[in-house]
Amino acid sequence: MVAGYLMTYGVNTYMSIDNEGRLDSSREAVKGALVGKDILVEFDTMLKFYQEAVIMEDEEMLGTAQDASANALDGLRKLAKNDGLGKTRQTQSKRIASSLTETKALYDAAVQILVEDEDDDEGTAMQQASDLNKRLQNSREQLVLMTDAMATTVENDLNDIISGGRANRNFSTILFVIIIIVSFVVLSWIISKFISAPLVDMVERIKDIAQGEGDLTQ
Repeated sequence: MVAGYLMTYGVNTYMSIDNEGRLDSSREAVKGALVGKDILVEFDTMLKFYQEAVIMEDEEMLGTAQDASANALDGLRKLAKNDGLGKTRQTQSKRIASSLTETKALYDAAVQILVEDEDDDEGTAMQQASDLNKRLQNSREQLVLMTDAMATTVENDLNDIISGGRANRNFSTILFVIIIIVSFVVLSWIISKFISAPLVDMVERIKDIAQGEGDLTQ
């Protein structure tokens, strides 16, 4: 019984520690996914106002786009510093942030030329702005993939916890039944070997003695 209890306790403890690790991972993934969604909003704002700044040559819209890009970079740096997300996603965040920093600087310069009505007779700045817009969209797509991956991690961890808990309950039930059966068999053997059998022998000897056939010295 004691051995069975220790086995059950050991399995439950292991499962609890494993589930705690998964819950910690899920918690960080949820935080990361929420931050990622906020960054996507900033990306959408950035793309919209950069394009409108180019079309309308409006400095105020350029300023809005710059603010959104700064907020997006802050969010990406936050993800890059979150050790709970794991090295892979930290690296992805750093890569997207690096690309955004470079694209932002070039985009700001190109749009500034258009906003300030500087000479762009050959349409160089306009073409560059168009190319940089595609780069921003590519960075956004990478962010979407990373955010979706974090959401998938949460879903997988929760499914594993649920299935693991179910398996643990089934194992504990089976182990309990086995312990009861083994305990009953062992107890029956002990009773038969050390209690019932000697009593039967004693009763037989008493009968023999009563009939004058037994040996009192035995």
